[in-house]
Amino acid sequence: MAFKLKGKEEKFFSILENHAALTYESAEMMERVFKGEISKEEAFLEIDTKEKA
Repeated sequence: MAFKLKGKEEKFFSILENHAALTYESAEMMERVFKGEISKEEAFLEIDTKEKA
């Protein structure tokens, strides 16, 4: 089933897709912190670095 999205719908789904990707990435990072693979400080630094990029 193919259909064309309107401008606002495209923007909404683009934002939704971006949010889902960020949520998944943050869950993976949180798991690494819980497992002790990285410290909380390292995780915060990684987040801060990505935000500034």
